[in-house]
Amino acid sequence: GEFERTPVADMSRWVRQSAEGVSALMGFFPRSRVQVVISPSDRGNSIVPWAYITRGGGAAIHVFVKRDASLEQLLWDFSLPHEMSHFMFPHIDSRDYWIIEGLPTYLQHLSMVKGGAITFQESWSRLYKGFLSGEKLGRGFTVVESMRRLTRRGTYLHVYWGGAAYFFQRDVDLRMRSEGALTLLDILVKYHECCYDEYQSISGNDLLADLDVLLGDDLFTRRKLIEIETEDFPDFRTTFKSLGIQFLGNKPVFEQNLSNGLASQIMSPVGFDR
Repeated sequence: GEFERTPVADMSRWVRQSAEGVSALMGFFPRSRVQVVISPSDRGNSIVPWAYITRGGGAAIHVFVKRDASLEQLLWDFSLPHEMSHFMFPHIDSRDYWIIEGLPTYLQHLSMVKGGAITFQESWSRLYKGFLSGEKLGRGFTVVESMRRLTRRGTYLHVYWGGAAYFFQRDVDLRMRSEGALTLLDILVKYHECCYDEYQSISGNDLLADLDVLLGDDLFTRRKLIEIETEDFPDFRTTFKSLGIQFLGNKPVFEQNLSNGLASQIMSPVGFDR
């Protein structure tokens, strides 16, 4: 009786559908067991005003949900897919917040399409709007500089979305140079097969170095120096253009060319093909 419009069966469907979307990214869920605790909240106007994960003592997600939320509103919300995506990589030192939050922020868009929660058009629109807001709130600072200023209003969005833009661009880089044969998700699968330790804490630099080794290239480290430490914000506009995607307002318009195949591949509702 704690929730007014969403029975337990609907809550279970929300959790299951979110998990299925995340599982479709790599072909498996990143942890064998995750406890999900859902608590009612009267705080703020958001459907999910607050959510967080814990790793010690077993993987868990605590989600605070608006008391009168409906199933449709919950499925439309990004919070649970975002929190689940955190388990796709190990615990990372807090000084590398742009990775901790940036990678799940990018991956949540892919998993929500694969889970059937949103369309690929909606996902591209959300990604674009997020990049615009993150860039605007940077106020001329690099992402690394913004991490040192996280207590200032809006700065965290520059860090979240700057990190998301970085990983979006690495995904596109990998797909373009391999003509769609290699993706960011493929590299993450390799990482799970060789290096992932759910009990270990590592630095962001160590994670990027491991990804570089698996790739056989210094792409991740090299672009971090440019996009995160030197430039104000990753150049997402050029990347969208290279994919054949333009925006009328926030609505994506797709050009009919070869690159558009990669855009369709990125936001494909089809799960991971192993």
